[in-house]
Amino acid sequence: MCPEPAGSAVTLEAALQRSFTKMSRSEMLQRRSWTLACSGLFLTAWKHLHEELPLDLSALEFMMKEFPDVKEKEEMRKIVGRYGITGREQVCPMKQLSDGQRCRVSFAWLAWQQPHLLLLDEPTNHLDMESIDALAEAINCFPGGMILVSHDFRLVSQVAEEVWVCDNQGIQKWDGDIFSFKDHLRKQIDKDVKNRGEGLVKER
Repeated sequence: MCPEPAGSAVTLEAALQRSFTKMSRSEMLQRRSWTLACSGLFLTAWKHLHEELPLDLSALEFMMKEFPDVKEKEEMRKIVGRYGITGREQVCPMKQLSDGQRCRVSFAWLAWQQPHLLLLDEPTNHLDMESIDALAEAINCFPGGMILVSHDFRLVSQVAEEVWVCDNQGIQKWDGDIFSFKDHLRKQIDKDVKNRGEGLVKER
């Protein structure tokens, strides 16, 4: 979803979260900045999870601690490895990892909870290009559905199968890819600038 203006998608996202979590309030698990509703449909909202990682632990230690049902380290190595964390990256303290690598760890943790649907709200805020690309790769490894709220054309271009535009208190599917939408925005801005310029000339 491409917010235009910014607040419209945030309102839609909040409505979606309320709808999903109402299904299982008694089983809702709250953890700082995300919510997991355990029912027929799982919803997980991404809110800078990589900033909440215990940086003194390794990725392997963290995942083994979070998922005690996985008894064998080699099995967990394979799980983490699916998301691009391999070799020494799995066993060194996470404070030695780059932001992009931490994003991969966070997504491995997120995906291994096996949600049916991910709701990602502006996940690229404060991320560099390496981290955005790492996040895109991790998203593409996820087998479930995803609703992504983002202004980041770099991420959207790598992961989105459909583009929906939030505007004028509504939401509409865009008939094209994110690049055609970007061209549309550029033309609209150019038109608005031209109209404002003509208005100033008439006033004079």
